[in-house]
Amino acid sequence: MTKRVTRRVFGAVIGAVAGGSTQYGICAQDSPNAAKTGPVEAPMERDYDPPSFVPSWKKPQINRQLVQDFVIYAHSDLEMVKKLLEREPLLLNASIDWGGGDWETALGGASVKPTLDYLQSVLPIELKPVPFLNRK
Repeated sequence: MTKRVTRRVFGAVIGAVAGGSTQYGICAQDSPNAAKTGPVEAPMERDYDPPSFVPSWKKPQINRQLVQDFVIYAHSDLEMVKKLLEREPLLLNASIDWGGGDWETALGGASVKPTLDYLQSVLPIELKPVPFLNRK
């Protein structure tokens, strides 16, 4: 019997192969001015000691809306993906939390349309064929 591969598993496997979406710590976070209808960060109180390392936050985070648009366009609009990548090359490593820990990258979005040609046109690296990718 063949076991189905979910979008989350596919994204994790491809993300690991491509170097990981959070390898450089680039993740869209909720902005303090997010609309009330938009994402809401879950409340959290530490019941443990905070880590001794404190990030320096020298550079601003990538805009959450830009990351969200990039991930959505990666599902189907290659021209827009290219346009946004030209504007902000670090989007390639960015991920967004759709809620409940459901993180997605553009590569995960592109996996909805998993033809090797499409993925290779989105990524600036050479991909080796993967058995569960649809082929033309």
